[in-house]
Amino acid sequence: MSQSEKSPNVIVSSKKTPLCLKKDKRGAFAAILLSGVIIAAFVLYYLIVGQESRKKNSLQLIIAIFRQGDRSPLKWETYPNDMYPPMGEGTWPDGLGQLTNAGKLKSYEFGRRFRKRYSKFLPDAYNSSLISAQSTCTDRTGMTASSFLAGAFPPNDKQMWNSDLQWIPIPIYSISSEQDNMLRVTKSCPVYDVEFQKAKNETEKEMLIKYEYFFSYISNHTGMVINHISDVENIFNSLNIQQRNHKTLPSWVKVKNYMELMEHIVLEWLVTYTKTDVMKKLRSGKLIGEIVKVMRDKMDDRLTPDRKLFAYFSHEQTLIDFVHTLGIKNIFKPGYGAATFVELHKIRGEHYVKIVYAKSYDTPDILSLEMESQKNFLPTLEDFIISTENYVPKNWDKECQLI
Repeated sequence: MSQSEKSPNVIVSSKKTPLCLKKDKRGAFAAILLSGVIIAAFVLYYLIVGQESRKKNSLQLIIAIFRQGDRSPLKWETYPNDMYPPMGEGTWPDGLGQLTNAGKLKSYEFGRRFRKRYSKFLPDAYNSSLISAQSTCTDRTGMTASSFLAGAFPPNDKQMWNSDLQWIPIPIYSISSEQDNMLRVTKSCPVYDVEFQKAKNETEKEMLIKYEYFFSYISNHTGMVINHISDVENIFNSLNIQQRNHKTLPSWVKVKNYMELMEHIVLEWLVTYTKTDVMKKLRSGKLIGEIVKVMRDKMDDRLTPDRKLFAYFSHEQTLIDFVHTLGIKNIFKPGYGAATFVELHKIRGEHYVKIVYAKSYDTPDILSLEMESQKNFLPTLEDFIISTENYVPKNWDKECQLI
């Protein structure tokens, strides 16, 4: 008897690979090879576009949107058991709702960091044909703009007009609250008002149930019944301002990290202002449309004057509306002095849009933002235009009217 007959467990043909297995191996190898090629291509694209976008010589235009700096409380940002109610001139010498000294100083310092970051791109000194600044029609945003611009554009030798003052006046444009449909969006819009009331009712109903026990806890300690989420917003703003001005917070806030929880709740509430596509269009559409227009004009060499910087000084809600409408991933609550920078780059003949932000002027960190619709490391300008076109109104005033 042969060896193979004596050992039934020995398979004589075991060294021969079945044809189907060979095909599976070839398919697996091809899939791995293809994946490797795709990954390599993406890494190469990231290295080329990413590195090029970090070179200041690829930068063509900056559109900057700021939240105003630290302010004093508004008269309604208080509650019955408030340890430091906003009484006015005793604590807040400039009045209520005004930019504080810290807000002035930090805005100025942010301007200096901005100058350093973009030193190879910005002109050596302020020039009206290269720089445009606009603010909402409030004292604190106008003062933030003045402080920031003083840091970003100190006078050169030829611009010095007072040897004791390293500063030049820079024009800041604004329009009345009744006509503002781009930044704070306080112009009358009946269609938006109807949409907002519906969204507000739905969101408040959900949130009052979701945070019922926490709101009861807040009510017990503040003496204020939480009927609307804006009540929590006002309490948070009051406490946040007190904390930033070195006041001792009440013990009920410090039991756990309730400031962080309230901040999360306030952000969840403020996103309601752009809850629907219609609200996004009427709330942020004019600003996005203006940004698209100047970037397109820059690309086509027909931006007149041929500016390098458009700076808009506005409010917390403006930034939240803007990033939410763009579909930015991991949306954040802007701190005082926060900013979003929309950069237009030209890389190897193609125009790209890069969006970065500073969560607050308290930190030097500038981080990249990414849109949900973004398929590449940086979207081309045309991709950016396509992804936002549904939110840009053709006729804002007409679209605001009820039929």
